Amino acid sequence: MNPEDPRDLEAEVKAQYEAFPYPHVETGNEGGTAPAAMPSDLLAINHYIYAGRRDFSKPFRVLVAGGGTGIATVRLAQQLSRVGCPSTLVYLDLSEESRRIAEQR
Repeated sequence: MNPEDPRDLEAEVKAQYEAFPYPHVETGNEGGTAPAAMPSDLLAINHYIYAGRRDFSKPFRVLVAGGGTGIATVRLAQQLSRVGCPSTLVYLDLSEESRRIAEQR
């Protein structure tokens, strides 16, 4: 393994996240969600990114790159649905195990 080679580093990072999906999900709670917190709290997103001026009645698109086990993505989708925001969320993650858990949510 060459630490200077980005392909080796990518393989090493992928292996780590396959072995330890993040954020950790307790067995039996694969479908559960976590409380709202940055970066998935709609009020915080509106405050810090849009200075409180985002109109969530208008379409909202989100790219979640490195979405892990999907807790934040599901939480954000729930909040957008609750406020009636027409939205599209795209979830990506390098780890097949994290994606498997996220898809169960």
